[in-house]
Amino acid sequence: MENILTKKQCYNPYFLGNTELKAIKIYKDNEILCSFKWLGYGSNNDYPVVHFNEINLRRKLDLMKKEVFYFDGNLYIHSEICEFKELNEELNYTTATHKHFKTKFSISLTCSKEEPYLNEFEKIEWKLTPVEKREVNGFFKYRDEETEECERLIAIQKKLDKITGKYISAEDILRIEQELGVNFNPTLAKI
Repeated sequence: MENILTKKQCYNPYFLGNTELKAIKIYKDNEILCSFKWLGYGSNNDYPVVHFNEINLRRKLDLMKKEVFYFDGNLYIHSEICEFKELNEELNYTTATHKHFKTKFSISLTCSKEEPYLNEFEKIEWKLTPVEKREVNGFFKYRDEETEECERLIAIQKKLDKITGKYISAEDILRIEQELGVNFNPTLAKI
């Protein structure tokens, strides 16, 4: 089996040979620590070529062995092989019903990187750096936490949907309450 991941021009997900990976999963002790489709912020894959010493093909999922393997469209990397480190968690954004957090991780991979530079006409162009061991940081893990208002707003949403047949967002319910200067009673909102 091949031991190099690549991306196609203008298409971010990684390929192992001609097979597009569903995801790359970092694991340890029978647990998936994080999962991602590519390495980079937003919609860019900043690391277009990734080399491994060996990628094994597995017919059965085993998250106890310390190896890099391909199974069912996914590439699995043991956390010790890529020197996985959980760095920090921070608030990503907040909605009326949830707080969304993201956790930053660091992994070490033998890979190339696309870096910007100014050409002779002072225009930004991109070059591919040589393949070498690099520390890659990114936000790979997300979790949600309900806000204090979540249960009340969802109950009101259900009641309004039953009455009107239309979805009204939690944010719109808060705007209506603010405009009217009232808070809907959650006990009246229960179905």
